[in-house]
Amino acid sequence: QTDYLIGPGDKISITFAGLDIYTDLYTVDTNGYLDLPEINKLFVDQLTIEELNSILLERYKDFIISPDIKLKIVYFRPVKVFIKGEVRQPGLYSLEYEKKGSSFTSTNNYQFNVYKCPTVFDALKLSNGISNYADLSRIEIIRKNSKSQGGGKISTNLDFLSLLNDGNQDFNIDLRDGDIISVPKNKKILKDQILSINKSNLTP
Repeated sequence: QTDYLIGPGDKISITFAGLDIYTDLYTVDTNGYLDLPEINKLFVDQLTIEELNSILLERYKDFIISPDIKLKIVYFRPVKVFIKGEVRQPGLYSLEYEKKGSSFTSTNNYQFNVYKCPTVFDALKLSNGISNYADLSRIEIIRKNSKSQGGGKISTNLDFLSLLNDGNQDFNIDLRDGDIISVPKNKKILKDQILSINKSNLTP
């Protein structure tokens, strides 16, 4: 369970209570900055929404009495992941968020879309499937950690066979931009694993 990290291309709705002139959609530029009223350029790359909200509340105390600011990401940038190990086509892949529906906010009448995040299964399908020697019981995901959670990188191992055999969606986690997916090698071909893969739509 990790928080979403803001990055270039994200669009954020920032609502200033009582200040419609400041309320708007703001896009993170290619260098990771938001161009905001009064405070101008603010570096936001790799911040969580909660971290950014805390910074804005502090910075706007110089301009607004008791600032009340609400943030919402209304457009998510593509997720770029690197896949290595026992896959047929290792490399860098880009996955888009899938738009599922829309709603409206009564505050500023902007349209907010509902998005579905790409998953590990989606990424592995893009890599043209896995090799016969892949060990799907130990897939490793390496991810950037938020500053408020200690920073650096964290990792977890997924038993993907549980998804293929039992439909356990707990292991088909949402991906984040910058994730690394590593599929380890097993010393021998796992017959039961190959049968499970061939019954699924994981490998073309």
